[in-house]
Amino acid sequence: PAIQKWGDRETFQTRFGSYAQYVKGKDVQPLKDAQGKECKASTRALIDTMVKLFHKKNPHFDDDSLDATNDNQPSMTNIDIDDKSKEMDLLFLTNNIENPSFLHALSPDYSPPTPLANLDSFSSNKSFQVFWAMERGSSHPFHSHDAAWLGQVAGSRLWYFLPPNTPRKAVGRKVNGCDYLLGRVTVPE
Repeated sequence: PAIQKWGDRETFQTRFGSYAQYVKGKDVQPLKDAQGKECKASTRALIDTMVKLFHKKNPHFDDDSLDATNDNQPSMTNIDIDDKSKEMDLLFLTNNIENPSFLHALSPDYSPPTPLANLDSFSSNKSFQVFWAMERGSSHPFHSHDAAWLGQVAGSRLWYFLPPNTPRKAVGRKVNGCDYLLGRVTVPE
């Protein structure tokens, strides 16, 4: 039901755009300003900035539906979109511990699949809930965690799995999964 309720980026931003979010880098930690304070932005400003960065990195990409700039909306004042920023990867990643009001606002729009709904580890009042939004071509490096379910609203996802006992050293540096797909980097064994 989330895709029907959220529809597209603009609808999502209209419904949830005023919620404050930490601005996180690819290390999944909040970015800090010159005074060492954690950067925050509205959901709308964070998404708009992610879209602008996507276009800066992918100038050949011509898709008007991704251009979410709107001069009437607040923007992130502590991150300039300049040539240096082209290499920046921003993450829209939050959870019910650091942002309970945002996750609570999202919760009527989704639920765990029926087989999981009655398990304690997936009940909304006992589980660790994460929301993650990414731009086209984004990736999350190899990682591991306890039991989880993923509800994907739009797009596609490619998974690479390694045996659970694979040493971190064998995985190496963080790599965008698209680089594995395109053969730019060899998948760890």
